[in-house]
Amino acid sequence: MKNNTLKKAFFILIPVGIILILLQSTKVKAENNIKWKAVPETAIPSRMNPNPQPAYIGTNTSIRRGENIVFDAYIDGQYILYAGNCRTQMLYRLSIGSFNKKRQPQNIRPYLNEKWFQASKFQEEVLKAACSL
Repeated sequence: MKNNTLKKAFFILIPVGIILILLQSTKVKAENNIKWKAVPETAIPSRMNPNPQPAYIGTNTSIRRGENIVFDAYIDGQYILYAGNCRTQMLYRLSIGSFNKKRQPQNIRPYLNEKWFQASKFQEEVLKAACSL
């Protein structure tokens, strides 16, 4: 019983901390264009897509506090602002959007009704790359 209470408290407190980090990251993003770095481990060819594009992460806009991180991702032509935990491999999509011609986010909107989720193998590579910046 005590373990479940601790888990619930953990997942309630993390979003509060991430909101504080996000407020700081908004200032950084307003001042800088996002510089993108490819995550080559995400470009896995398949029969349907023999020449896939890798995912990209923002190298100059990520903010990390301990194991928690907020970072930008460019995946399949879509902008995603993630919050994540480097140790537990849990992710939370904060917002999504599209890109302008200079590959900078636009039309950003909150990702509604989101919950923390375990990263897929693909997302694990993206999170691992962001955590290693």
